[in-house]
Amino acid sequence: MRSVRSILLLVALLVTGACGDKTAAPTAPTPVAETPASSTVTTPPSTVPSPGATIAGTITMPAGTGTFGARTITTTVIVQVAGTDLSAIVGAQGNFELRGVPAGDVTLRISGMGVDTSVAVGILEAGEAVQLAIVVSGTVPLITADSRLGHGQSTEIEGTIVEKQAPNRIVVRSQLVEVAGSTVIRYANQTLTYADLAAGQRVHVRGVVSVTVSSTIVVADAIDVQSEGPPPTPPAEIMVRGSVVGISGGSCDSKNLSFTVAAVGGGTKLVQASASTAFSSPTSCVSIKTGAYVEATGAMQAGSDTLLASKIYVADAPTPITFTGTVGSLTGGSCGAANLTFDAAVAGITTVTKHVQTSSTTAFSPSCAAVVVGAKVTVEGQLQSGDIVVASKVTVATVTSTPITFTGTVGSLTGGSCGAANLTFDAAVAGITTVTKHVQTSSTTAFSPSCAAVVAGAKVTVEGMLQEGYVVVASKVTVAAATPTSISGVVSGFVATSCPAVTFSVTVTGVTSTVTTVQASSSTVFSPGCTLLKDGDKVKVEGTKPADKLLATSVTRY
Repeated sequence: MRSVRSILLLVALLVTGACGDKTAAPTAPTPVAETPASSTVTTPPSTVPSPGATIAGTITMPAGTGTFGARTITTTVIVQVAGTDLSAIVGAQGNFELRGVPAGDVTLRISGMGVDTSVAVGILEAGEAVQLAIVVSGTVPLITADSRLGHGQSTEIEGTIVEKQAPNRIVVRSQLVEVAGSTVIRYANQTLTYADLAAGQRVHVRGVVSVTVSSTIVVADAIDVQSEGPPPTPPAEIMVRGSVVGISGGSCDSKNLSFTVAAVGGGTKLVQASASTAFSSPTSCVSIKTGAYVEATGAMQAGSDTLLASKIYVADAPTPITFTGTVGSLTGGSCGAANLTFDAAVAGITTVTKHVQTSSTTAFSPSCAAVVVGAKVTVEGQLQSGDIVVASKVTVATVTSTPITFTGTVGSLTGGSCGAANLTFDAAVAGITTVTKHVQTSSTTAFSPSCAAVVAGAKVTVEGMLQEGYVVVASKVTVAAATPTSISGVVSGFVATSCPAVTFSVTVTGVTSTVTTVQASSSTVFSPGCTLLKDGDKVKVEGTKPADKLLATSVTRY
């Protein structure tokens, strides 16, 4: 029985096994899969990404701007690497850190608490660590400290000027740049000044880093303007002509010679030559010595009296000259400043006029003050080009003069002024219509009632000495008192915008052909006010009439 049961059980097991697996049996054993025990464990990547650069530092805003500052930041402020998803939240005291910053030209965007601005960091290399201090002020954020820049280090910056900060700084990209007096600024072949720099220009800056406790500044040695858009307007060129009166500094060898010129027409100018200055000949620069005549062309340096010369012409050696002539006009300078200039017509040659330049070394006989219009002079000196004579001596001839007193009418004021005590005027002699005297006054001339009373049309009595050419050197000028005058009539030619110094005409009532010109001033009393008068109004005018106009003391509409 036991044997039968064993056989039946064996058969049943074989049948069951055959029914449960209908696939072919493998020809070889299946290898064990190397599967991790836990599904949460992943295979590490086969490569490690570049660590990139690290940027850390602080961001602050001066208090009172309405945004965030050195005070605690109470809402979210984000600093982000522009063009990427890399960002960080700025801490309560403005601190931040960005890791894995891609290498290349990096710009940071700062946003939050009313701020949305960008700041250019510059080129970063993989693995570089940079520490920045950024101040967001106004519309332009500044990097005030940059650990990459060491004190005294030479550096170059290229970018756009985003802001000018008076008196001598610019912001390029986000770096503060100081423009020193020695900074060479050029655009193409033009030499520029700080005043020519403008926001929006693209520039290349070469300079030296200056690091202080509070800032990192690049002090520029040279700035090349590579303007995006219209080029800067070059400074207007002027020419200075005259004699060199002193060498101020520098040298021809160093191509930085500076010298002072006594300019034709008066005054002095400091001329600065440089490596870019063109001279009239290879030896011209060394010919610039005291007494040499030069013509310098260039632009005035902003805020100074220095001409930055682009071209300098040095005349040949001057020729000694002595000539006699008559002073035609005083063209500039003064005796007090020892730089008087005047024109003199050469005696016997009516078409030749010499332009005389005097200086502190010029000897006068009897005095500089004797050089007046009409005076006969003998001039000794050096003849330069352009008929300019640099005078070493000016002798004013003694003129036989005759005492004279005459009465006449002032025709015109020809020169000088009461303030300078050198007023000159022409006066037609009373009763002799073809005779006009040229009156010259001075600080010793006595006026009655005053010099200011000498106006065109005034009646004058002149006492003095008659020189040649109808010139009267006046010792006393008396202006006849004006007779009080009152007229009534109709206004015409009235322009209210000229009040109170208004000039208008009055057609005198009952005398249709008589028109009087009225001159009002700040002392004139108007009734009603000056601006309320108009053409067609009937007025009564009171005043004085020393000449061709009625000087009004009052104007009353009726």
